[in-house]
Amino acid sequence: GVLKLDKINEIGQYAFYEYEHISSISLPDTVTHIGSYAFKGCDNLSSINLGNGLKIIYKYAFSTCRNLTDIHLCDGIVMINDYAFDCCSSLTKISIPNSITTIGEGAFSNCSSLSEVFCKATTPPSIGSIAFSYNASGRKIYVPASDDDSIINAYKSAWSGFKSYIYEYEF
Repeated sequence: GVLKLDKINEIGQYAFYEYEHISSISLPDTVTHIGSYAFKGCDNLSSINLGNGLKIIYKYAFSTCRNLTDIHLCDGIVMINDYAFDCCSSLTKISIPNSITTIGEGAFSNCSSLSEVFCKATTPPSIGSIAFSYNASGRKIYVPASDDDSIINAYKSAWSGFKSYIYEYEF
């Protein structure tokens, strides 16, 4: 079913842990934090609209949501913590907004269908060394284009483990 929540500012840790009756979530703009393990193992969850107020997604929040195909991350989010989307094996692309400053260890690891990552931040966020490990073969990471290549070069330096997968993109 569809979960609609109003007038709350946080989804607590383990709030919907392994709850299999949610297929879609739309969070209100009042939600600023999603707690650790909040939606971990929600196997039927396929789409999420996280709302415009979200700042932090804590560790393992959406881990092993195997049917998750659509995530909309709004501008304003600053941190995606460790293993937040680990093992989301149906996720094919993710767009990370300009506001992001930190992508945790393993944040998108084991997302075996993930082939396109669009990171709109002009300053490379700090990143865990295995943030994008075990994605789809040939996965590409797109970063903002700049006339002097300063942005892509900064990413290749900061995200050295993924430098051969980073490409410029006109957002």
